[in-house]
Amino acid sequence: MRPWVNGMDITRRPSDTWIIDFGIEFNVTESSFYEKPFQHVVKYVKPKREDNNRDGYRKFWWRYGETRPSLRASLAKFTRYICTPRVSKYRLFVWFSTTIVPDSATVAITRADDTTFGILHSRFHEIWSLRMGTSLGATPRYTPSTTFETFPFPIGLTPANTGGAIETLNSGAIIPTVAAEYQSHAKPLRRQHFNSINCVRIG
Repeated sequence: MRPWVNGMDITRRPSDTWIIDFGIEFNVTESSFYEKPFQHVVKYVKPKREDNNRDGYRKFWWRYGETRPSLRASLAKFTRYICTPRVSKYRLFVWFSTTIVPDSATVAITRADDTTFGILHSRFHEIWSLRMGTSLGATPRYTPSTTFETFPFPIGLTPANTGGAIETLNSGAIIPTVAAEYQSHAKPLRRQHFNSINCVRIG
């Protein structure tokens, strides 16, 4: 049993919804050892999966929805991750424990450092996401491929530069481990980069 969240759990009060998740390693026999959850899945999930057009849903009927193996592997490195609703009037980001399963109505960002969390909350990123994202009617939609993946993070602090590696300072702050080739020039490059962001034409 794992807690589950969707966009409304972030923008409103948590719904306290839980799901049954046997993971992707357990076969049907191993999953059946968890008797009560398995009985529930056999009774309510299996009949619907048997008529599903998707081969994966029919073949692995006991598994939770989209198994997302790459996301699971990325989250396994951390104890928390950043999450944001896909569609929201206001762009906000929250921390969730990696025990919590994010719904497809959210965007899970597999980063655990406070630096990235702060950058995503910056005015720079808010404007960028409004300009580069899409919309559902009049409500902005956060599209990772055009917002997060294209956002000009400070040099040396992009997801590609750090690879998600983190370190904890004596103060308790969690920061990304900057790649060695950027460390000696980190300060001047960061200032230069932020100056260039100020000059980006958004409208």
